[in-house]
Amino acid sequence: MYPLSRSAATAYAVATTRPPSPPLPSSSAAFTRRVPSLRRSALRFESATRRSTSSVLHFLPSRAIASSSDTPSPRFHAPSVFSEGFSPLALPSAALVPLSHRLLSSPLRGQSSLAVSGLSLCESTALHIPAQTQQGRGIASERKASAVHAVVQGHSEMTPATTSPNSSAAPAEGEFDCDLAVIGGGSGGLACAKMAAAHGAKTVVFDFVQPSTQGSKWGLGGTCVNVGCVPKYLFHHTALVGKAAHWDGPHMGWKGHTDDEQIDWNACVEKVQNYIKSLNFGYRTGLRKAGVTYINAYAKFQSAHELAYTLRGENKVCRARNIVVACGGRPHIPEEVEGALELAITSDDIFALKHAPNKTLCVGASYISLECAGFLRELGFDVTVAVRSILLRGFDRQCAEQVGLCLEEAGVRFLREAIPTKMVKQPNGKIQVTFQVGSKDAGRVHVEEFDTVLYATGRKADTKGLDLQAAGVNTTESGKIICDGDGHTSCPSVYAIGDTVQNFPELTPVAIKAGEILARRLFANSTEHMDFTNIPTTVFTPIEYAHTGYSEEAAEAKFGKDDLEIYLFQFSPLFFSCVHREKAESARQSPEDVDATPPCLAKLICVKSDDERVVGIHFVGPNAGEVMQGFALAVRLGAKKRDFDKCIGIHPTNAEAFMALSITKASGEPFMATGGCGGGKCG
Repeated sequence: MYPLSRSAATAYAVATTRPPSPPLPSSSAAFTRRVPSLRRSALRFESATRRSTSSVLHFLPSRAIASSSDTPSPRFHAPSVFSEGFSPLALPSAALVPLSHRLLSSPLRGQSSLAVSGLSLCESTALHIPAQTQQGRGIASERKASAVHAVVQGHSEMTPATTSPNSSAAPAEGEFDCDLAVIGGGSGGLACAKMAAAHGAKTVVFDFVQPSTQGSKWGLGGTCVNVGCVPKYLFHHTALVGKAAHWDGPHMGWKGHTDDEQIDWNACVEKVQNYIKSLNFGYRTGLRKAGVTYINAYAKFQSAHELAYTLRGENKVCRARNIVVACGGRPHIPEEVEGALELAITSDDIFALKHAPNKTLCVGASYISLECAGFLRELGFDVTVAVRSILLRGFDRQCAEQVGLCLEEAGVRFLREAIPTKMVKQPNGKIQVTFQVGSKDAGRVHVEEFDTVLYATGRKADTKGLDLQAAGVNTTESGKIICDGDGHTSCPSVYAIGDTVQNFPELTPVAIKAGEILARRLFANSTEHMDFTNIPTTVFTPIEYAHTGYSEEAAEAKFGKDDLEIYLFQFSPLFFSCVHREKAESARQSPEDVDATPPCLAKLICVKSDDERVVGIHFVGPNAGEVMQGFALAVRLGAKKRDFDKCIGIHPTNAEAFMALSITKASGEPFMATGGCGGGKCG
């Protein structure tokens, strides 16, 4: 460890300062033209100076770290706060990266002559980095000088000091096979790869699907296309069509339909799978058009720049300047539940199941579990959901319970405080499930048979076989990769995006956006950073639930309960009222308890002290995802409650309810409509 001089600290501050640079002086024009060659030389410089510059990380003053609960990761500002003689401060490896790594990533590469203390970056780097590299171990003195020369002049003849398998040292010039290797052919990985290729990077994508416990595999495109968003939505829509055909249609005069018809499962699966295969093919051709090399092989880390893989029986190694891990996650089945691994399926299997699921148990109260339970019930199957504690953990509690009520009234049965402990295949082919209901001391044992058991209790990062330790990439105990908000891992040449990253929103659009932004930072001198605030999402249950911004619980924790004004309105869609939708018999408390509860719930969360700025919008109702997309933009732009009041609604729609909200939660007044035309006021 060495104390950080003021000059080296200033250089580090330059590398980690976010504000945009002033216009480049004319003297920097030649330097700017050398940016491409500078990038290549700086990459070589990274490997040689890693040990020496890593000392920077241990001597940052706490006052130099500007953090906020509104930002997903530490941000670094104000180089003026650096000074000589401050105390050492140990920081997590994921929070900071070596100086040389920051030199290669945003915002520095787009700010090649940012003035600090009267020096341009070129001058500052030339003057200050040698002081640190002279103290480095494992780097020959002549290489230290040439390393700095490489950064400033844009060329170098330096070779790595070490090339051991566990070393992060980069191969010498000419030894790289590509500029970027992406592990994972899902939404985020493909977006990153194509964006990198569009900016001139030689790019390779590795994608290989390990079979599920039931042997399910699929093609290029990742979870979303093959076993997630796409098939889920198609089954969801099919269920809604069935409901309209078998209930709404006859009530509006359509003939020839009965209420007890069941879907042709195999025909539905075939249609969905054929469509998915067309998407797989489209992704393959899309990569080819983009100039991205696709390798259908399982890649493992051999070092910080090397990936080992086997293709057609031949062992190979890909040497990449940069590597992005975007391998996503897979559903988790607990090994401690006897028989579960052998007998249960997951969302990896349900959309290609070769037979109708019939009586189904969905284990878990996640959005995946409730979505599957919802479309299976509307397709005509008997469905039970085993819930350990609460529905939709992490979502707004009021809205989550509304979703549960809608599912229950549609015929989904909930087995509360129930945990499966054992599964046994019966001679008749059914699966006998033993539950612990309630606490072990005061609870009871429940035994029931099902045709299908679907586990949806959570997902784990699919990183177990990647040998991340060979590259020095830090992970959590569950295998999630530890990153900052920009995808930097503890290894400077390795980045990560998507579901494989700790605390990363497991949503396709987020992974795509993060992948594109990362590629532009790496290969297009971009200084853009991913914004993880106000991300909209939808739970595709039969009655959908969409939201953006804070839940009520999160808003209370952030702003305080007394500073919130919450507007509510509950109603039935116009068409639902017309066809007189009813509760399923299993949800009726008495023979007279027939009418379905108004399913729609509109909720606006505002901060009173900020002129009723809207910080959360929630909607439970038909097509909630379509409704929320536009409102998400309003929240991002800082809309106030009065902006909603001034906006004219489209009539008759469900979304117009947000333009007429007047009842607050604090008032205690009833907020459920007893009649009228859905979201409007005509009644």
